[in-house]
Amino acid sequence: QNLHDGATLQNHHKFLATGVEFVDHKLQANFAICTGMTRLKDGRNITVTSTMETNSQRAFGMSVVKSSHSCFPFISPFFTHMYTKPHITLKKAEEEEKLTQSLEIEFKVSFANWVADARKIQWKEEKTYKVVKGTSKSSTKEIRTVMRTTDIPVGKDTKLTWREMWEINVVSIMKEDFIEKDKDRKKYGWLPKMATCSKGSIGSLLASSFCERINSCANQVLTLGNTLLSDGEMEKLVMCRMNEDFIVFMRQ
Repeated sequence: QNLHDGATLQNHHKFLATGVEFVDHKLQANFAICTGMTRLKDGRNITVTSTMETNSQRAFGMSVVKSSHSCFPFISPFFTHMYTKPHITLKKAEEEEKLTQSLEIEFKVSFANWVADARKIQWKEEKTYKVVKGTSKSSTKEIRTVMRTTDIPVGKDTKLTWREMWEINVVSIMKEDFIEKDKDRKKYGWLPKMATCSKGSIGSLLASSFCERINSCANQVLTLGNTLLSDGEMEKLVMCRMNEDFIVFMRQ
């Protein structure tokens, strides 16, 4: 999902913060990264669109439309030319109709399996811990019931509430319980992909708040006593600060 938000910084110039939110292809993490903090010549929609395209090409080598399924806020009038479909022949239309019908049948079966197995998810697990007792530092093994992915201790028969579920890594559980158990997609079809890489993504941001954080970071870099920084220098500093966690993750 592409994100953007504009701001006027301390040097009284308009800038556009652009970012992208995505799920790692191995489903290890959900990322929001800064792709640019670019100076705007004006605040028109066409200028914003053009800047977003430039930053997307620079970051991914492809347009906004190809690099993500959605954009927030979405400037639809200026992207519509990218969605024009080529002429479809009658034969092609018939093939697409047959494919649609087969996918609708597949969806009903896949969704029924998805819902049934989702109700059976085991949110708790038992783990063995090494417990040190006394001054002799002798250790014993103890089995405890904890929440999956968080290791928060819970009672074995405790009824879970949102408080225990709040920090669970849902992507990790989806990977273990659904994706890895159905690699040939015979049981759940395309639903796992739809849940992680589409408009219904469990990791999607619902607002441009990440880009507002980029603007705040830019204001910390470009202070009243530091307004002589060039646009390029300021952008590099902001991108390094905002993408620090992502850079560390990629190096590891």
